[in-house]
Amino acid sequence: MIGRLLRMLRLLARRRAGAALALVVLAGFAAAVVARPVAWPHPPGAQDAGSVLAAPSLRHPLGTDANGRDILARVVDGARYAFAVPLAALALAILLGAPLGLAAGLGGGWLDSLLRRTFQGIGLVPPLLLAMALVAAMGPSLRHVVVAIGLLEAIVFARAMRDEVRALHDRGFIEAAIAAGNPLPRLVLVHLLPNTLARIAGEVPRQASWALGVLAAMGFVGIATAADTTEWGSMIREGVEHLYAGQWWAAIFPGLALLVFGGALRVLAESIDEHGPRRAATSPALAGATDRAGRPLSPRGAG
Repeated sequence: MIGRLLRMLRLLARRRAGAALALVVLAGFAAAVVARPVAWPHPPGAQDAGSVLAAPSLRHPLGTDANGRDILARVVDGARYAFAVPLAALALAILLGAPLGLAAGLGGGWLDSLLRRTFQGIGLVPPLLLAMALVAAMGPSLRHVVVAIGLLEAIVFARAMRDEVRALHDRGFIEAAIAAGNPLPRLVLVHLLPNTLARIAGEVPRQASWALGVLAAMGFVGIATAADTTEWGSMIREGVEHLYAGQWWAAIFPGLALLVFGGALRVLAESIDEHGPRRAATSPALAGATDRAGRPLSPRGAG
């Protein structure tokens, strides 16, 4: 499955300049995070009392903040949160949501009904507000932000998985696989999971972008991280105080980093949707599937 996902990304990069650019941007952020400790002389937490709110210069290309800390170093260091929090939340969401959606799609019944009702109920409340309410209930901390985002995204992945499995079921492929003698583990691992990868892969950068926005919003209002961290939302909150005094760089550069990073994720998601493998509802997603003896399966009504 990982190899199939990598092939999909390479295909997107060849076909779409936007997807290739998005991958380059994300790789650039990752490289900057790794290289910063050895390539840049200013640690993100080091204070320079003689350069408080200094404008961008050769010494500090993005200026300094109200404590004399180098904004370039802090923006680059903040990319750690931009990678770590969405990835951790996505891992939790897929771990919880994918098996739930798979079970609902295969079994139907009360579990399928409960999943649909839950999604409908959650849809009545703005997701950002619901995420903030969960964090407020659990207590402000970065760990609780990850849990809140992961729980909400789990519903998205559960519904995506459920929809894909039901589409395969409606086309008769699941019945054909069961009739051919495939046990449940083979049915899931060989026939279902590889053919739901396109939908899940399309959701990953989209949900990562949403998680990044939620993290920044919570950082801006002060319920995600401590005030002196390099998370971009927190940096924007600290910099906004100085905008009206003309020291715009303390808020603008973290905001630009957030915009570029989130935009790259959105472009990647749209490219996967547009040019990735087609979903099961519109193509024979199980074409080439076989039974235990290696014979090709046929959908219901195919003869």
